[in-house]
Amino acid sequence: MPRSEEESEKETERAGDTPVPEAFVFDLGNVLISWDRERPFRELLPDPDERQRFFTEILPMQWNLDLDAGRDWDEAIAERQRAHPEYAEAIAAYRDRWSEMMGPDDTAMVGLLDRLRRAGHRIFALTNWSAETFPRAEAAFDWIGWFDGLVVSGHEGITKPDPEIYLLLADRHGLVPERTWFTDDSERNVRTALNLGFQGVVFEGYRSVLEDLRSRGVAI
Repeated sequence: MPRSEEESEKETERAGDTPVPEAFVFDLGNVLISWDRERPFRELLPDPDERQRFFTEILPMQWNLDLDAGRDWDEAIAERQRAHPEYAEAIAAYRDRWSEMMGPDDTAMVGLLDRLRRAGHRIFALTNWSAETFPRAEAAFDWIGWFDGLVVSGHEGITKPDPEIYLLLADRHGLVPERTWFTDDSERNVRTALNLGFQGVVFEGYRSVLEDLRSRGVAI
């Protein structure tokens, strides 16, 4: 049930000078959904040294981040295949077997989302995710539909930790940073949020998030 005015006032008193968060923003990958891009490649490239070289020199994380920012998959894969024809099949598999990179969701964190929304809080997602592959996540996890709003980097052409994507989320959904809480598994992404006035914590597991929220006066 939505909180009463009296309950909100009590929460504010418990939190001291810092306002109790009124909106809650979650990263998705490795916060709510396990994601490991090497997962399908342990079969395709079983040698650990070769696999490390593949992900360091041929498809580094910046290449994946470019896809998250909206780079065209056809162009990105073709360019890498031209540069490394000996790995053409493995490069193609990055797209063809992308769904295998997703693991299960974190049931404790999904339960936390559910409790927040049932308590009347607004919940949002801010994620670095390719526009092409995000529908696969939506199809796999029904709870993505619970969010009051989503900002997906691939749709916006901007990725975290660019401050613009945080401000876009706030402007689009009428969020006040000082009353909005954010969690992400990337310290750099959380630092940007804090610098913009958001409350937040680096994600280190369900228990640490729960303790952080309670320390801010969130009744959950």
